[in-house]
Amino acid sequence: MESKESIMEDKVNSLQRCLDSIYKVIRTANDTLCAISKPSVCSEVLLSPQGIAYISGITEVYRVAKRVEGGMKSLSISTETLQKSLRDIEIIWNNVQAFMSFNPSVLRMMMLPDLLSFSSTFCVCCGVIRC
Repeated sequence: MESKESIMEDKVNSLQRCLDSIYKVIRTANDTLCAISKPSVCSEVLLSPQGIAYISGITEVYRVAKRVEGGMKSLSISTETLQKSLRDIEIIWNNVQAFMSFNPSVLRMMMLPDLLSFSSTFCVCCGVIRC
């Protein structure tokens, strides 16, 4: 039978892998947007159907990070490394949002209240809680 410490360590490791993956996805989006040198091209890309779908997907990935964070809080799971990962995700997310200032309609889409609202009941998809 596994000890509580071992179970908690497994949960923390699973959460860390999840947060690392989330960071990589959002970082890739940031790097991609950084590679676009002209604001007019950035707007054109973001307004295209593919661009809107891409940003919607990145926004959903960020929503997963917020659900994971909520799950961590409700289960009182916190380590320095997990907190640093959450801060890093917030920083890179803010960078991605800066690109949306080139296109206010896309920025509004990203900021819809229901898009970033989280209920108190959740499923953490990183293997910590199964619903």
